[in-house]
Amino acid sequence: MTRTGEPLDMKEHMPGPEAAARPALLLALAAVASLPFMQAFSVNVGFPLKIYEIAIILWSAVAIITLQMPVFNKRFFLTGLLFFLYAAAALLINVQILGKEGSYSYLARFTPILDGLLKSGYVLLCVLGFNLFAYAAALDPARAVRAWYWGAGASAAIQILLFLLSAAGLPLPPLPGMVLEPPPNLQFIDFMGMFLYRAGTFLEGNYAGPFFVLSFLIALADRRNVLAGFFLLAAATTFSTSAFAGLAGAFVYLLLTKKKQPSVYILAAAITAAMFFSWSFFEAIIIEKLSGAKSTDSLVDRMNTFLSAAQMFAGNIVLGVGLGQYGFHAFDYTDWVQRSLGPWFMDTRTKTIANNVYAELASELGLLGLVFFYMFVSPIVRMALKISEPAIKAGFVAIAIFWIAAPTFTIMYYWAFAGLACGIAYYRGEGKPSAA
Repeated sequence: MTRTGEPLDMKEHMPGPEAAARPALLLALAAVASLPFMQAFSVNVGFPLKIYEIAIILWSAVAIITLQMPVFNKRFFLTGLLFFLYAAAALLINVQILGKEGSYSYLARFTPILDGLLKSGYVLLCVLGFNLFAYAAALDPARAVRAWYWGAGASAAIQILLFLLSAAGLPLPPLPGMVLEPPPNLQFIDFMGMFLYRAGTFLEGNYAGPFFVLSFLIALADRRNVLAGFFLLAAATTFSTSAFAGLAGAFVYLLLTKKKQPSVYILAAAITAAMFFSWSFFEAIIIEKLSGAKSTDSLVDRMNTFLSAAQMFAGNIVLGVGLGQYGFHAFDYTDWVQRSLGPWFMDTRTKTIANNVYAELASELGLLGLVFFYMFVSPIVRMALKISEPAIKAGFVAIAIFWIAAPTFTIMYYWAFAGLACGIAYYRGEGKPSAA
């Protein structure tokens, strides 16, 4: 990942981190390496507490105790905190003052207000995590990228192994924090009569697939084509439609850059092999999902939740309904959906999600929330896109597509990817943060 295109190896150029920065760097590297372990090795405390979340919390605790918070960029940090504070304040106004709990508040894991505050905590973790990842990449980009490879490589190896074992009909080895029991289970897919494991170390394939695609693009930018192919193979075994859509968008971007790089042709060949080698494979993950008309089909599901979110936004245009509150209000907005797509099919005993980041942000945070989110994200993206590697820029194209069908914007690896890009850009002088 250098300007001349050779593999990333900056050790000879890099000043050694100061003693005060070393704890932050080590915790950041641990957090980066543990990013794909969203389900495996998590600690269940009413919700899965991930390794990288523990690392970020420890870093924050050390920063508070020592009164030294290593900040990559003051503007990014402050706008992130403002976004977090707005999200928490809008939630409290909606639920505590305006009494907007929704008719289905009984679906809350704890209570609607506690569920929303927990989601606000995830927003703060993403702000802190981005800052920590970017800070580490600015200090030591080579080690930060290698930490990503270690975690992604271990997760990809586990995914491919479990996929092959499930294809052979063999029992799967137990891993702490993971549910490897037979379907119905989000971690499996029914493909041609076989129950194939598709989730890696994640909760489901739609979490794992996009992560492996981003890992593939990082390795591609680093000219590590064998490793890139390994990550792409792992992505293919997740059967994630959003992952393939994001990958296709990244591929189109790389072609439009008109860079005569062998990696572009490697990417083209890999995509062709993964998506069209087996018509049954292509049919199962693309045709079946996008052309079905049953109420349980993925496309109908996502269209229903999107239309419900649109009506929710229209009725709560300034503040939204509150962070993490979509599922408590979704069934209050069924008339429009019923007129548009037929009877509402979802089980009102189960909390639903918007399944679309843009719909989630608009319906839960309103116009003001979109403004605060833009204030936070826009300068980050502008700085990250100053990096010279087209494959890294293609990663942001992929994320924009992933978000059309992503469960939520607080998945940490999105922010880690942006942090690595910003940190490397700063290290090279391609960006100009106010402090690092």
